[in-house]
Amino acid sequence: MQKLTLRFCLPWLVGLIVTACAFFTSGWLVKLDHNIHDRQDKAQVEARINYFSSRIQMALSDNLIIIEALESLLLLKNNIDESEFQILATRFLSTRATIRQAQLAPDAIIQHIYPVIDGNKVIGLDLRKIPEQKNIVERSIESKEMIMAGPLDLIQGGRGVIARQPLYNREGIDTQFWGFITLIIDLDKILQETGLILSDDLATYAIRGSDAKGKQGKVFFGYPSVFEDEYLSSFIEVPGGFWQLSAQLKIDNHVHGIPASYLTGWAALGSLILGLLSGFTCSLLNKTYQRSITDPLTSLFNRQHFREITEIEIQRAQRYQLPLSIIMIDLDFFKQINDNHGHQAGDYVLKKSARLIQSMLRVGDIAARYGGEEFIILLPHSDEVSTQACAERIRKALNAKINLRGAYHTLSASLGCVTLDSSYTNYDQLVSGADEALFLAKDRGRNRVVTTKQLEP
Repeated sequence: MQKLTLRFCLPWLVGLIVTACAFFTSGWLVKLDHNIHDRQDKAQVEARINYFSSRIQMALSDNLIIIEALESLLLLKNNIDESEFQILATRFLSTRATIRQAQLAPDAIIQHIYPVIDGNKVIGLDLRKIPEQKNIVERSIESKEMIMAGPLDLIQGGRGVIARQPLYNREGIDTQFWGFITLIIDLDKILQETGLILSDDLATYAIRGSDAKGKQGKVFFGYPSVFEDEYLSSFIEVPGGFWQLSAQLKIDNHVHGIPASYLTGWAALGSLILGLLSGFTCSLLNKTYQRSITDPLTSLFNRQHFREITEIEIQRAQRYQLPLSIIMIDLDFFKQINDNHGHQAGDYVLKKSARLIQSMLRVGDIAARYGGEEFIILLPHSDEVSTQACAERIRKALNAKINLRGAYHTLSASLGCVTLDSSYTNYDQLVSGADEALFLAKDRGRNRVVTTKQLEP
């Protein structure tokens, strides 16, 4: 007994040990590989966002030098006319393709612009009365510092940021606000020149900080979802605050950094173990499932599974207006076989009857053991005439002599047929009708076929 127990338990114990070793080893390898490449990817992404940040900041600074140059000239003469402003702006802006427009606004009222685009609409506009610009203008005047506004949609198309430098007249020890020098810088062109894109092979990028508000500013490049989970960041200093350039790493897509031979060996071993376990598990599951839906003696479907299949077929037949029938079969005088020849002989008769019934059916027909010596058959796409013909074939097949321990016994069966119609619309009604027809067949002398049409008075 102990040897049998050991023989049965040992394979399962070895299998459990091998499975556990493979599981923990493969898990360790996967974790190691992930950590290595996670660190490598983070280092590459950090280098990229630092590079883009410095490029963007340099591009902005390169454009803002123009403001300093214009401011220096205005200190010499702050009361210039339109032609003088055009000459100055043309000279400086010709070297800066990313500057879309320059404006001069004494007392925060726009008087000069270059180049002129919708000038009539802009000239004379008080910057402190523009709703989306009012707060930034007032902040800039109060702090005496430039504040980067935007990005905003430009009339010329695209998006731009607005750099306004407040200018002051010095009278003795006091200073008095004079007005603004404004540059409208093409943000899309700057981002394009720096090479920043929404996504690459390692990460997805986004920038937030509109109106130089940093983390509190809106996202104006990329997707807000980048800032929802763990992300890497770099800061871009802009007048009046900063922007935040962030990147979110993409999921590692099997980029391995450990030796290929080492990984391949373990992968082959793990695959073999996993394949064997999976195949064996599927085999067990299939056997378990088959046992749950079949009758162990006759290998036909059991009553519960037959009902599930039949209810599905009834719905399909009703939906597409197809015929469907059920035949119920009862072996005549079966109790006498058990009493005279024993239960083993009775089991033999049931298995023999099941094979005979199955041999008379079409491929799509379904037979099941209903209980005891009763069988039930589902005939999809079968009307009353074809069902009665099928039942008659089964009756003749079952009406045969069989050898039971040297003695011959004549087997017969009674059959009841029912077809789906307005009187029999569901499973219970069909089975009840077939059972009534079967009872009538027994009442009329057995070894015959009766349909529900014969039940009608």
